[in-house]
Amino acid sequence: MMINEQDYAFGLDTERYSSSPELGKWMDWKAVAMHTNPTVTFVVTRAGISWGYQDPLFAFNWKGIRDIDVWRLSEGIDLPPVGRGAYHVIYPGENPITQVDNFFRIVGDADWEHDRLVIDLELHHNQTRRTITNCTKTFAYKCYERTGRYPLLYARSLWLNQYTYPEELTFMDLWLAQYRRATVGYTPEYEPPPNPLPNGFSTWLVHQTADRGKPIGSPVKKVMDYNRWNGGIEKVMRYFGFTGNEIPVPLPTPLTLEERVARLEKEVFGG
Repeated sequence: MMINEQDYAFGLDTERYSSSPELGKWMDWKAVAMHTNPTVTFVVTRAGISWGYQDPLFAFNWKGIRDIDVWRLSEGIDLPPVGRGAYHVIYPGENPITQVDNFFRIVGDADWEHDRLVIDLELHHNQTRRTITNCTKTFAYKCYERTGRYPLLYARSLWLNQYTYPEELTFMDLWLAQYRRATVGYTPEYEPPPNPLPNGFSTWLVHQTADRGKPIGSPVKKVMDYNRWNGGIEKVMRYFGFTGNEIPVPLPTPLTLEERVARLEKEVFGG
């Protein structure tokens, strides 16, 4: 069953493995621009991991996403701008401040009026729920301080419920991974909405609907991730700041001493 693009706009996420410099094969961003079934409306690429790793092809992919608009203009294709984002994989046992510093070092002088950030949260490294939750919150707060916006939170529902206190992360927009499993070949997209939502969340923004989609633009990948927005292209454009006047959620008020004590008692004694 085909997913209606009017209800769920289509997007991709990429990393270094979409190209192979060793073989002289590079992600073809013109092919992405020309792809119309479905039309690519947003692309998010990996920036780095933890406090020291940088995706070696981030700069190439970052420019390539922006070049989608250039290719479409040159071919006379009348489409709105493509939303561009960067994601960073968190190590929950490491200092979140140094991880944020690494993220912003990599993305450099991004256009914060339009470019958006994403936390990739899928590694627990045997840390406690409190440690993982606090690391994620601190990372998100620091992104807000530098850009005026919270990052998107990429994760799985069951993972969030098991390894975090998801009720404390609802200030971020949610990008959920839920797709069909297969061992070989391509798999059809998991039709939105993702279900169930993590504890405390009432909605979602992006759904990763496939991890074995047919590659678009990549000469080396055998399969590719597919994603759907919770809404049509007009909602994508609004989120990336190309239309409307979206007001970001403000920073939360710090907990009082009484609230901190109550939370600690709940974690220690339950209830």
